[in-house]
Amino acid sequence: NDYAIIIRNPSTTNQGNGIAFTNDSGANVGGAIIHIDKGTNNIGDLAFYTSATSNTPVERLRITSSGIVTCKLGSGNSDSFAIQGHASQGRTTFKVIAGNNDTNSSTSIRLGRADQSTPGQLYILNDSNDLHVGAIIQGGHIHFLTNESGSAFKKLTIRDNGTHIIGGHQFEAMAIQQTAHRGLNFTQA
Repeated sequence: NDYAIIIRNPSTTNQGNGIAFTNDSGANVGGAIIHIDKGTNNIGDLAFYTSATSNTPVERLRITSSGIVTCKLGSGNSDSFAIQGHASQGRTTFKVIAGNNDTNSSTSIRLGRADQSTPGQLYILNDSNDLHVGAIIQGGHIHFLTNESGSAFKKLTIRDNGTHIIGGHQFEAMAIQQTAHRGLNFTQA
């Protein structure tokens, strides 16, 4: 490749250099793009920084040397990650595509906590046309909510034992449970 600009990195692991964007005097950094050395022959990550307040750049996006992308979102309690479609589109699509067609592979969106546990996911198996919705931690339930009066409330729960609970309050309107015999057992609380 014929690069027009070359920025030399130190050879110290976890150190890096890059491009800083500043005001006229160069005193306040508003953003930066930094390459961080991660090993032999300058293998490394690319990190993007922005500043929410004066001269306090914070890492917001990182692309690792292996291609993993991590977004570090702000502290706002709203839509922190948004995909905005073009004005001429009738719909906006977020698509996750499988990396291979192996029979035992799956493609998923996992919902994880700060402690790295993953209580829920949406996934497809690459050899099936079925969509799977899962509470994948033992004891987890799946809740479906609707909003009829300005707040969303549970209307259907599927418990970890397979019981379906219909109703939006602490005392179920109806529970459908599997029994040891054929058929279903309908009970009302």
